[in-house]
Amino acid sequence: RPVVNCPVITMHGRSSTRVNIRDAASENAKVLNTVDEGTTFEIIEIQDNGWTKILYEGTEAYISSNFVIVTND
Repeated sequence: RPVVNCPVITMHGRSSTRVNIRDAASENAKVLNTVDEGTTFEIIEIQDNGWTKILYEGTEAYISSNFVIVTND
C-alpha cells in the first residue's frame, strides 16, 4: 500500500530588527551576514535552544529566535 504524503507546510519568517545570521546556533558562531529589519526567509526549524534554523541564500543558517517573526505566508 503506498504511503500517503501529508502536505508539508513551509514556515516563513522575517527579522524584527537588524540581526546577525550565523552558521551555528551560538552567539560565538561565525556571522554569515547581517540583515536589515524585515528580511524574509524560510524557517526550517524553531529550536528549543533559542535559535531558529533558516534557509538563507540556499544554505542552512541560524538566527536568534528573539528576532524572528513567523509570517506563514
